[in-house]
This record gives sequence, structure tokens and C-alpha cells, in this order.
Amino acid sequence: MSFRNKLGLAFFSVLVPVMLVALVSWWSMGVALDRQETVFKLSREIEQLFFQINTEEEQFATTQNIRHSRSVSTLLEDLNVRISRLFTYSAEKEPGHASEDEHDQPVKKLQGAFIVYRQGFADFSSQILEMQTIESRMIQESVRLQTLSDNLLYNGDPKVLAIQQAKGQMLLGEKDYLLTQRADSIQIVTESVRQIRLLAEEIRMQSIEGTSMPLKVFRIARLAALYEQILRKYIQEKAQAKETMSRMRASQENFSHELVQYIDHELASAQANVRNLR
Repeated sequence: MSFRNKLGLAFFSVLVPVMLVALVSWWSMGVALDRQETVFKLSREIEQLFFQINTEEEQFATTQNIRHSRSVSTLLEDLNVRISRLFTYSAEKEPGHASEDEHDQPVKKLQGAFIVYRQGFADFSSQILEMQTIESRMIQESVRLQTLSDNLLYNGDPKVLAIQQAKGQMLLGEKDYLLTQRADSIQIVTESVRQIRLLAEEIRMQSIEGTSMPLKVFRIARLAALYEQILRKYIQEKAQAKETMSRMRASQENFSHELVQYIDHELASAQANVRNLR
């Protein structure tokens, strides 16, 4: 073999590995840049979705309109899709990068925080719907109690007049509470309906048999007792809803913290990968 051929072969044997290294480096740089861009884009989408979720959640907590609850559920599903895609890109590791355990730990923490938050909102939403159902029934029984009390004609008995006065206080207190949620208003309602029940029972015991009065006040007393039961249930559900909302807000803050930590880590990792390849 001539010297020229040997020289050409030697040059070729050096050139090919160099070209392969350059090609691999170019391809790796392209992959790294694409990953960096994708992670950044997904992080922006996640940030926007989370802002929308917060807005709709606040609207639901304030207005208790089921439309906002449905919006939050839809946005949470969209957020879950974006997070899953982010996991897919961040799972692409290269030799010398984080181990699988080091990668899986923050992923599992974020997934766990998301599951807890989503369940927390579902519990809060169910609690609000239950409370609305009880409130609707409470108003319905209030109207019935008002009708029965209005049909109780004044016959000179001061207890009948006292029932009418207690009924008026109950209705005003109920209306004020539903508008303002003031604790003193619900106390007025509780005391007024209890007074109606006790007065009706007293009138029934003193009424003359064979008249319509015993039956009328019996119905009033029975309905007042039912209203008291519904009112207690409503107050209980209201307190539970407050606790559920508190737990939901805590889980939201934890999820937000884990999300920010994870995205910051992935963006820093993608940028470091690009710098190393350069």
C-alpha cells in the first residue's frame, strides 16, 4: 500500500469518529433545546391553568354556583394532562444525570399533592351541594310554617299573638342570615322557632276539645320541630363545609409549593443540560 493510501486511510479513520461525535453532539443539542423549550412551554401552560383554577375556585366558594365547580373540575383534568406530559419529558435522563430514585421521588410527591388537592376540592364541592339541598328544604319548611301560623286566627289568647311575633322574627332572622351569614341572625332564628314550638304545644294543651285549634297548633308544633331539626343539620353542614374548605386550601398550598419546586428543578436541569453540551 502506497504512502498516500496509508495517509488517506489514517485521515479517514480519524475523520469518521470526529464526524460521528459531532453528529451525536449536534443531535443531543437539538434534543436538549427541544426539551428545554417544551418544559418551559408546559410550565407556562400549567401556571396559567393554576391561575384559572384559583379564580374559579374563589368564585365557587363565594357564590356557591355549581357552574364554577364544574369549571374547576375541567381545569383540573387539563392540568393533570399537562403535568403528565411534563413528567414524560423530565423522565428523559442521560448518563451522569439524576438516578431513577432521585427523579421518581419529586414526581411522586407532586402526584400525591395533586391527588390530595383534587380530592379536597371534590369533598368541598359535595359539601356545598349538600348544604344547598338542606338550605332549600329549610326555606321550603319555613314557608309552610309561615302559612300555618298565618292561618292561626287571633282569639284574644296572648300566646297566639306571641306565635305571630316569633314567626316574624324568625323570617327576618332567616333572611338576614342567608344574606349575611351572621351568627347572631341564626341565633335569632333558632330561638324564634323554638318559641313557636313551645307556644303551640302550650296552646294545644289548653285548647278545648272539639274545636279546630288543637289540630292547628299541633301541626304548627310538629312543623316547628321539623324546622329545628333541619336548621341544626344546616348549621352542622355549614361548620363542616368551613373545615373542608380549610383542608382544601391547605392541600392547594402544598400542591402549589410542590409544583413550583418541581418546575423550577426541571427548568434548571434542562438549562444545565444545554450548557454542558455547548
